[in-house]
Amino acid sequence: PVFGEAAAPAGVASAWQAGVSGVTSGPVAPRAGEQQPGGQAPGGEAISATKGTGRGGRGDAGQRSACGARDSTALAQANPVPGRRSGASGATLSTPAPQAAGPGGAPRSGLGGCDGWVEPQPPPPQQQVATQGAGSGDRKQQRGGYKISHLEEIFASNAFASSVQSIAKDQAGCRMLQQKLDEGNADVVATIFGEVLNHGVELMMDPFGNYLCQKLMEMCSVQQLQLILDKVCGSLVKISLNMHGARAVQKLIDVVRNTPHMPRLVAALEGSVVSLTKDPNGNHVIQRCLEAFPAEAHAFIFRAVACDVVDVASHRHGCRIVQRCIDASAGEGRAVLVGAICRNSLTLVQDPFGNYVVQYVLGLNDNKANSEIVRCIRGRLGVLSRQKFSSNVVEKCLELCIPEERIVMIRELADPRILGELLRDVYGNYVVQCALAVTPEPDLTQFLSCVRPLLPSLRANGQGRRIAQKLEKKYPQLRSGGGGGGRLGLQDLCLDVHARDSAAKGLAGWLASTGAARWVLRAAMLGPHDARGRWRQ
Repeated sequence: PVFGEAAAPAGVASAWQAGVSGVTSGPVAPRAGEQQPGGQAPGGEAISATKGTGRGGRGDAGQRSACGARDSTALAQANPVPGRRSGASGATLSTPAPQAAGPGGAPRSGLGGCDGWVEPQPPPPQQQVATQGAGSGDRKQQRGGYKISHLEEIFASNAFASSVQSIAKDQAGCRMLQQKLDEGNADVVATIFGEVLNHGVELMMDPFGNYLCQKLMEMCSVQQLQLILDKVCGSLVKISLNMHGARAVQKLIDVVRNTPHMPRLVAALEGSVVSLTKDPNGNHVIQRCLEAFPAEAHAFIFRAVACDVVDVASHRHGCRIVQRCIDASAGEGRAVLVGAICRNSLTLVQDPFGNYVVQYVLGLNDNKANSEIVRCIRGRLGVLSRQKFSSNVVEKCLELCIPEERIVMIRELADPRILGELLRDVYGNYVVQCALAVTPEPDLTQFLSCVRPLLPSLRANGQGRRIAQKLEKKYPQLRSGGGGGGRLGLQDLCLDVHARDSAAKGLAGWLASTGAARWVLRAAMLGPHDARGRWRQ
């Protein structure tokens, strides 16, 4: 029998009326197409479904209900309690459950016509699937998902005019709108242009709508471009900072550069050059201005960058813009930029990004600019050579500056007070090697004479040992045991140092402190004949 449509077996009704737990005389079949709520015990006991287990028996709650029903049924059979009404799960049914509506809309009665207990009915499975599908479809619809067949119907009935904005935000819809533009129907093009113009700022920043905007810009006349600028100029900086909007603005720059509207576009960007140069999207807009606009229209960018050159050049994206500005500049514009960089070179050489800008200026081979940079860092080479970023700039200066300034830098690096620290430093040793590589004779001999006394202490650790071996391999005159034995190395050392009085005084103090003076006397007696006079002196 079906619940609520036929009388239950006599055993069930009598059991409920007598207060005995609900034990049926046999299994109760569910209605066709309907899941049996709560399940059925192996022995044929009907297991009532609670509120948590009436949804098709899902989850652990259905299993716990079934186990509880079997235990309570066995207990009721063994020791029935008169006058107590309990469900199959053992719960007291003092409060009637809400009655579910039957097929005709009337309340459904429970077992045997008892109104105190109602079996909750789950919705059919197909309704659940339909509900889930409807929700998914709603979400897709909210995203602007259009099917090709639907789009074809919209365009065939000319009903697209009021939906251009939503269609343009859909991938397939945006492509179809672009196809309609290619077909060249004047009415369709005018309709699309009017709708896009009304929502220009929003569509230019849309992942798909920006492509439609770019397509329209390529087809626009001068008058239509003016209408576009009227709509977007107030929000041009906001659009340029957007990942998708930056592409549309670059296209706008390309189509406006040969029109009378270019000054208007420049005015819209002029006050935000610095913020755009430091933005991952906006810096591409500034680069496109440098590439597309004529040279006389670049001045607003050069002025803004020169005023905040430290802020811009010290930024990950801004340093690239500064270099592009130098490439695009000439004459007075370049002088302004390079002069601002040179004046702040001491700060920029120590920055992770600014040091590349200074190196870029050095690579221009402008002697005036290079001399200005050397002047700013001179006197601080000992500190700058031991830093990761500025050490690269010091090496670049040694390679590209004029010979007179190079000698001045080498003499500062050869100072015994800082040379030992530079040789032992992880960055400074490369500066010393670079200085040795660019030093001409006879200054190279003097420089090596300052390096040679430091080699014994340099070999005290692994890093220094490798540096010492590298220097000795490249400059054999540093070896104390080469050629004629120890006498030759010491003789060369003293001869080299004798050429410079200040360094000779330092060597004399070193010889006295280490007890090596006797080797000087021995070398004086055994050295070459033409050098004996110098040794004795």
